[in-house]
Amino acid sequence: MASTKLILPQGVNYNGQEGEVDLKNLPHKSSEELGAIGDSGTVIYSGIISDIDYVAELEDESRFDVYDRMRLGDATIGPALRARKSPILAAEDGFKPASEDPIDIEIKEFVEWNLKDRLTDINGMRRSWDDVKKQTLDFLEDGVAVNELVWGGWQDYNGKQRFVLQDMAPRLPRTIDYWWLKTKNPENGQFGIQQSLDGGDGIENTQPFIPLNVAFTRDVTLRKLTITTNRKKGDNFQGYSELRNAYGSWIYKKNLYKFDSIKHEKQSMGIVYAIIPQNFPPASKTRLENQLKNVRNNSQLHMMIVANKDEIEFGFVDMKAGTTTKPIESARVHDDDIARALGVGFLMNRTVGSQAKQVSEQKFFLMLAGQDKEMLESTINNQTIPSMVDANFQNVEKYPTYFIEKIRMDDIKEFAEATNKLTQSKLIMPDRELINLARKKVGVPELSEDEFKEMEKRNAEIEKARNDVKLKQEPVDDEDEKDKSTDKEDEDEIKKKKDEGIEATECGSKGDAILGEEIANLILETRETIDG
Repeated sequence: MASTKLILPQGVNYNGQEGEVDLKNLPHKSSEELGAIGDSGTVIYSGIISDIDYVAELEDESRFDVYDRMRLGDATIGPALRARKSPILAAEDGFKPASEDPIDIEIKEFVEWNLKDRLTDINGMRRSWDDVKKQTLDFLEDGVAVNELVWGGWQDYNGKQRFVLQDMAPRLPRTIDYWWLKTKNPENGQFGIQQSLDGGDGIENTQPFIPLNVAFTRDVTLRKLTITTNRKKGDNFQGYSELRNAYGSWIYKKNLYKFDSIKHEKQSMGIVYAIIPQNFPPASKTRLENQLKNVRNNSQLHMMIVANKDEIEFGFVDMKAGTTTKPIESARVHDDDIARALGVGFLMNRTVGSQAKQVSEQKFFLMLAGQDKEMLESTINNQTIPSMVDANFQNVEKYPTYFIEKIRMDDIKEFAEATNKLTQSKLIMPDRELINLARKKVGVPELSEDEFKEMEKRNAEIEKARNDVKLKQEPVDDEDEKDKSTDKEDEDEIKKKKDEGIEATECGSKGDAILGEEIANLILETRETIDG
């Protein structure tokens, strides 16, 4: 039986007791006292989240119409959202087992097969893995992404019956009226969401309630919903769209474009005028006025001047448009603000700025992309994979994990120089994995195992040829002169490499230098022999 004695550090007391304390004699708190007492402060009435924005048109579901106009109709916002998503969608991803134990590897392979490889199966996933990632990343513009996990029943996998996931079906936030996630729905006593649908093909229930979890067996509960909330505050499960911070600039920009169009309409052509003699016939004056009304870019704007002249004169009044305000320039300022609000300010290269500012904006973009990546990974790892495993395997404590490679902007020159230095310093080994990473960065096909062995063999032959050349040299009696001669040969060798466009620093092992050059110079061929 475990001891109930506790020895407190000197000077520390618990409820007035010091030294050796018997836990049985300590006062116990009730569950009510230890449980939650306060509240997040998010106002939710009967499942409806309120007071989420101070702008009226962004308060309820009408905000989705605003965000649609922003992302579909603005030439900056649409590409900016794609810029945020594209690195994540293009990055390599996969699944890692919880350990190297055979059962953990089997679990990882099953999860990967279910989510990524079953698309070609007649009973497989109803949408591709890329589509699942795209629809989940919509939390950026919508504030939240909700997927319903549709379970497809038992199916054969490697000779065993497995309970499979059939679909991760999107449930658009604009259709969700009630968020029963903080408290249970009083009608059915469950956590979940309730949609309000307008109807359409295959829709029978226009107000379906989707539970958060469903019972699978007595001991296993399966997830039915995945909820990815952007910038969640308190219990506001609807989150905030990344477009929210760009909303003000978008309003100004949209109106400034209108002002610029009106300016062009009113002032681009000017006002047509005619100067006529004082004794100009009335009938001719009427005909001339009608003609002037037709020469316009707005509603019948013209001028007719009676002057002491014998001939008619036509022209356009100079509207001095160049001296008025320029709405389009102000619109560009707000356009840049929109890009910065979405984290892609470095893409707006209107003027040459400081290199430091450009680098800092790129780092900020990479930080945001990294956070977006982690939210997608969390949705799969915490809300999807556990139920898939629990339904098919018993007593699993650790689950396989989904990962997306780190989002970064590679500088090939910087990568080559760093790799060369680290290789020659023996901090890293130029193995096949490292060489293929370098080849991949520059778009060169990867080396197979046989090709890598051939390259190692070739480099060994080059090293042997170098050693043979040194052995053929005349012996030098003076040891110092011999060292100087060797140093001179090394200097000549390095100079020769530089002349051929191959830079390398001296190091203890020539073989490492050769492999380092392979990587640093983007896997270019080295010389075939020392003497040519």
